[in-house]
Amino acid sequence: FDTRGKSIIAPTFDKIRVRNHHLIEVKTEEGLKLFNRSGEQIETELFYSLSEFNEGVAVARFRLNCNSQKYLNPTDPEWSKEMSFKFGFVDSTGVLVIPFKFDDTGSFNRGLAPVKKDDKWALVNRNGLLVCDYKYDHVQYAGENRYAFRQGKLWGILNLKGEEVV
Repeated sequence: FDTRGKSIIAPTFDKIRVRNHHLIEVKTEEGLKLFNRSGEQIETELFYSLSEFNEGVAVARFRLNCNSQKYLNPTDPEWSKEMSFKFGFVDSTGVLVIPFKFDDTGSFNRGLAPVKKDDKWALVNRNGLLVCDYKYDHVQYAGENRYAFRQGKLWGILNLKGEEVV
């Protein structure tokens, strides 16, 4: 409903959730779809899931067929075969700003996000460019402009330039 109580999206969905001031997320049999505040569907890939927005972007998860490397939605006949997920990022208007190329990811904090590829973690900036190499067993935001990393059993600290400082 808009501010006047008028329905802007027909009540035909399993779930509707307001994601931020710009997006409305609806759950259908096909997956998640995004609508703007006027009720117009945003032309975008079908996401399997979408995280909360942080620093203007959200983590989007897409289901991928391991054999064909093809992105699928739940209505595709190959949906039930062996699947994996790929992660990317969408902006507050629903536009994919960093492609689905990661095996896992965390949210953006201070302009960086931890990303996982081939069992190793790194940091990327808002343009999707690596700030440090994929060499860590885990990376997470530690507050106060720092990221904690783990290599084996040992932990250390990365600064916002991706440099090991501790």
